[in-house]
Amino acid sequence: MIIYQGDYQNTPIRERSVDLLISSIPLAILKDSAVFFQWVSEVLADDGILLIDCPHDRIPFQFDGEQWYLQWTYATPEIYTEDGDQYLACFTRGHAVPAPDRLRYHKHSHRKMRHSCEFDPMLIETLITRFSKENAVVLDPFCGTGTVPRIARDLKRQAIGIDLRCPFTNEYRTYAN
Repeated sequence: MIIYQGDYQNTPIRERSVDLLISSIPLAILKDSAVFFQWVSEVLADDGILLIDCPHDRIPFQFDGEQWYLQWTYATPEIYTEDGDQYLACFTRGHAVPAPDRLRYHKHSHRKMRHSCEFDPMLIETLITRFSKENAVVLDPFCGTGTVPRIARDLKRQAIGIDLRCPFTNEYRTYAN
């Protein structure tokens, strides 16, 4: 497992090396998403899958540059209390990715969150198991408390996390080790 502290754009992720990118993208990034999605185009493998969690009205249906295809969206409103209208969106460069019949997750009221955008561990385990194979490279460029890399590591994937904020990255290192 590798955790980088800093800006996602300044990390040494090899071109076309990521099989599955899962993230809850900050709204500031979604407002001007061209730079982020250009970076995703560079690091995600040709047959890679991009899963992003965001409010329904912020799902980026078009990206500049490379062609990306929205495969499906899945409403996950019970995960968060304040955002209510949250969706998980799946993008690929064109290959079909069937939507899951059901996603397992805990309702927010049953969890104690350490970060405002913390992923539900059960949901992440379901996504990683469903959309990647053992030894696949799984990346979360806004990993916060490290739920995605920790679970990816536990599921025998090559886990990479990136986060700008020191407190969450440091908390995660303590939590994961």
